[in-house]
Amino acid sequence: MKPVLPTFTTAMLAATLGALPDPAFILTRSGRYAAVFGGSDKRYYHDGTGLVGLHITDVLEDEKALWFLRQIDIALNARELHVVEYGLSGRHIKSMDSEGPVDTIWFEGRVQALDFSVDDEDAVLWVASNITSRHQAEQDLAEALRREQHHSFEQRQFIGVVSHEFRTPLAIIDGALTNMKLAPPAHAQDLAQRLATIESANSQLIVLTDLCLADARVGAGLQVDECLPINLGALLRQAADIVNPSAGVDWLHFECKSPQDGPCYCQTTQACAIVGSPGLMRIALTNLLDNARKYAPQSRIDVNIVLDDMTVRLHIRDHGLGIATSDRETIFERFHRGCNIGSQQGTGLGLYISREIIRGHRGELQLVSSDAGGSVFEISLPLTHSMQDTVGVQT
Repeated sequence: MKPVLPTFTTAMLAATLGALPDPAFILTRSGRYAAVFGGSDKRYYHDGTGLVGLHITDVLEDEKALWFLRQIDIALNARELHVVEYGLSGRHIKSMDSEGPVDTIWFEGRVQALDFSVDDEDAVLWVASNITSRHQAEQDLAEALRREQHHSFEQRQFIGVVSHEFRTPLAIIDGALTNMKLAPPAHAQDLAQRLATIESANSQLIVLTDLCLADARVGAGLQVDECLPINLGALLRQAADIVNPSAGVDWLHFECKSPQDGPCYCQTTQACAIVGSPGLMRIALTNLLDNARKYAPQSRIDVNIVLDDMTVRLHIRDHGLGIATSDRETIFERFHRGCNIGSQQGTGLGLYISREIIRGHRGELQLVSSDAGGSVFEISLPLTHSMQDTVGVQT
């Protein structure tokens, strides 16, 4: 005996279609809403029954309405399933009683031509499936892939640039040592000159090594966890010794000014207390001094320190050829090098890493001015008044 199946009435069918969480529409070729089903998920949809009898152009802004009409025409001409993805938000709606969603909702539209006419017009069934979560996941995945490709490109570029930069000082050291073996220094002055050559190349290696280590920390998301007192004067002297070990600090001119004491030269007792990572700050200062020395090798570099109640500002001025106007917006970008540097070697990392380090200390690094007479970079850092140690610049 066959089971007695319940009679499925038209009312049941209507109730079933109305329970669909996402909306489905019967749309005619001209764009008229002949019927609306589903859309019961009130998180996303308004009551769509009021659309019946309206035209798409009554509901949607013109460009979006024309897009829908094109998709209907494609489905009717193809007479097969037509699948499209699209986004809708409140800005696309022009004839709703309420504003509609602010954020874009993404749909997969499955458009199928019907085998019968509706009110003497060809028509389609348009089923709109909400794919917002999937679309966001796809966008996130695409962005992660783009970042990974960019990171891979930068890594290859970094290895190429740094390996080239390391080769030069290593070749200098190797050549100098080979010469010393084959032709030992004849007198003390000759020995001193050769040692100075090795020392200069070694200082370049120190700067490059620091750059590589700092770049790795910046790439991993630089966080300055150290809270140690920073003696700017001592740090500047260390940076100067690394950049130009044979010259001491004679190639640098220090000046310190404070509103309370007036101008003073290398003997201030004004407290200039900042905290952070002395190692990272030394790298930042070394990079800036090294840049100034490379592009103005025969001129003096002026370091002007200005104190006020809240901030310490370091102005580092060189007297070189200046930075081209076209480069001033991009000089802090990773691997960027100026268009007027000629054959001068470099990694294009110094300014980028220095700014990241300064920002990690709640400060800022910026180009203040640049012209044919040289460039001025400014480091600004917040003072920490809870510290009483004197760390002003001293001879």
